[in-house]
Amino acid sequence: MTEADFLNLVMQGAGRGSYEEGWESGAAWEIHAQVVIAAFLRSGYGITDARELAYPGSQEHCDFGFTHDGRKYAVELKVENKKDGKFAGMSLDQAMLTDVNKLHAFNADELWFVVIARSNDAKGRLLATAERGDSWIVDHEGGFLAALCNIKTQPHGLPWARYEKSALKF
Repeated sequence: MTEADFLNLVMQGAGRGSYEEGWESGAAWEIHAQVVIAAFLRSGYGITDARELAYPGSQEHCDFGFTHDGRKYAVELKVENKKDGKFAGMSLDQAMLTDVNKLHAFNADELWFVVIARSNDAKGRLLATAERGDSWIVDHEGGFLAALCNIKTQPHGLPWARYEKSALKF
């Protein structure tokens, strides 16, 4: 599965109105998006083992871990909250830095970070971030913008201002 394949699968939820339902609820809808994406992994790719995986030595979980055609994938997902424009209670920058650092704990063939934004402000910030590196792909549908970063490739532009302070070098 390519990055474009996965991002297209992610955006199918926007095209069918499912993300709009989550967004309009005003609640934290990341779990809703995870369920939608897992359903598309099952129906589109026959992947039945897409699940949260515990990070090694931690109580935290990676949003998606799955195997496809013999390759292991670890994917973190962040969605914008309608109420405050944050991503899991954090700024976009902080959410990305947190999840990118966590993803490095996995020994997987692919380590991907996906962000779904809805407001014009968040979409603008996400596009500006994606333009900082070559490891991003972007897609939009139904008022939503999603971006996927392959954190194993360079340059990805993360975590730009915090690179030297980060415990994990990218």
